[in-house]
Amino acid sequence: MRRRNVIKSIGSLAGGVTASPLIAEQDKFRLRYILSSAMYGYMPLESILPQVTLTGSEAIDVWCKVHGNQREQIDKMGHNVAKNLLAKHKVKAAVFTRYPLGPFGLVDEMRKIHKNFDAEIIVCGTTGPSEVKGKEAKKVVSEFLEKMKPHVSVAEELGMTIAVENHSRQFLYHPDSLQYFA
Repeated sequence: MRRRNVIKSIGSLAGGVTASPLIAEQDKFRLRYILSSAMYGYMPLESILPQVTLTGSEAIDVWCKVHGNQREQIDKMGHNVAKNLLAKHKVKAAVFTRYPLGPFGLVDEMRKIHKNFDAEIIVCGTTGPSEVKGKEAKKVVSEFLEKMKPHVSVAEELGMTIAVENHSRQFLYHPDSLQYFA
């Protein structure tokens, strides 16, 4: 093979690779990692924040008692102090896990964490009967979704997402409930 033919082949190969729509599509997808403060128990937020970027994460999921107490720490230190601490470590408080509030006690917390931290997600569990199946699951999920409408409306207004965990011993645990929820 002549040198000119090899160079032409390499050139056309490189052109084909860079123009590939599949490669362009791959560049659009990027995982975003978030570190859970619950992994650190009751350690001070100030000690946890330097760890966030070391894990490759861009944000922190702030937990309240009982698995962590960083949400309570933020209230104690004040939101402005917490914002400065987050900025110092280049970390965003993107998620707040607030199980004790339940799904119907989120509105005030959403407004507060969005205003002060530009939070994106609030996590809660469910209430009601445990691990329902069949027709009962359909009924319970329908009632739950109806009750959630005002809370979802506030979340939409703020540009936030309410994440409802399908935790054991809660109605969203059984596959029937998940099917109707979806």
